[in-house]
Amino acid sequence: MSMRLRVIGTGSSGNGYLLTDVGYEGQESDALLLDAGVNIKRITKTLYGIRPAPLIGALITHEHGDHASAVKDLSRLGVPCFGTPGTAEAVGHGMKAIAPYIATEVGKWLIMPFRTNHDAAQPCGFLINSLRTGERLIYATDTYYLSHKYPGVNYWLIECNYCEECLTEDTPPQLLHRLRESHMSLDRLCTVFRDNDLKACKKIILCHTSQERGNRQLMLQRVSDAAHKPVIMAEPGQTYDLNIDPF
Repeated sequence: MSMRLRVIGTGSSGNGYLLTDVGYEGQESDALLLDAGVNIKRITKTLYGIRPAPLIGALITHEHGDHASAVKDLSRLGVPCFGTPGTAEAVGHGMKAIAPYIATEVGKWLIMPFRTNHDAAQPCGFLINSLRTGERLIYATDTYYLSHKYPGVNYWLIECNYCEECLTEDTPPQLLHRLRESHMSLDRLCTVFRDNDLKACKKIILCHTSQERGNRQLMLQRVSDAAHKPVIMAEPGQTYDLNIDPF
């Protein structure tokens, strides 16, 4: 038994990640969507590839379109969408509010939102526990830092948006300010990993990377050096098996 993660979209053009529970015979169930900032057709197309796994819910980090644009369509299909009270109010469309730092069961998952730092109503990340295997995954994006420590996490799906080295003199001051106050830089992410106990960590997946202001090779190398764990970059269309036990 394990988890499986599919990247539907990542970055400013739209974010969506599909997490499923994988049984002993490889059958997937309890599909959970992490953010819904991609076209509903892309979401359903990804789901068709893993039928009969039902989409049991969507976790929305904040109200910006590249993370929440498909909430209306998902709600029409009867898929519950969860977020903080501030996000639920900002997005609307019948979103279900769940309080930060309160664990909620969604299918075979135990979900806990936690505070992040972004220019949105009440942004959050999610700590996701598998009730079948006990595995823990952190999903954190659109935040310039993480204010807490997260022991016992097996997998990190986390933003690495830009490199200071890629910010040129031509970068508009307003954009520069927003990046530094709303998005995770490579330097800050390395600090996050140095500050956390990573004994249980098996894999780190970097996401929401800027095409113009990120250097992927540098990001992978420096995060690997800081965390001393396997690090990969989220790529649309790719599938990643998350399995603590390789056998």
